[in-house]
Amino acid sequence: MQDPFEKMHYNKKSMLALFVSMSKSDNDIDNDEEIFIEEMREKLGVSEDELKYIWENGADYPLNPPKSEKHRMTIMYQLLYLMVIDGIVTDEEKKFLYEVGLKLAIKPALTNDLVNTMEEHIGKELPDGLLNSIIAKYLN
Repeated sequence: MQDPFEKMHYNKKSMLALFVSMSKSDNDIDNDEEIFIEEMREKLGVSEDELKYIWENGADYPLNPPKSEKHRMTIMYQLLYLMVIDGIVTDEEKKFLYEVGLKLAIKPALTNDLVNTMEEHIGKELPDGLLNSIIAKYLN
């Protein structure tokens, strides 16, 4: 699997803090969420001790959105995947995602369509290109 973050320039610890915050947003950290974050930690080359610190002090690593729209959407894709990884989408997770979407300069209507699509496909395979087709509707 190709690393979706390979060409992005950003603070890797901030990315992990974002994932940790998402998993904590519903006050129910699922094992699959922990596995996802651990896999991201390995891909990003962050040490286990650093991740432990992030779990305890995530606010020390605020989101600094990438300038590239492609990179911002990559972050959104990962958060959408993390949101549904446990098979449940809570109102708290949605709220968190909408707030992050605004920080990433993603239109709320687009975030809403993406969230709804992910919810509709919980437990099912997401058709190739579906999210891209949704995003295309919002491009200028």
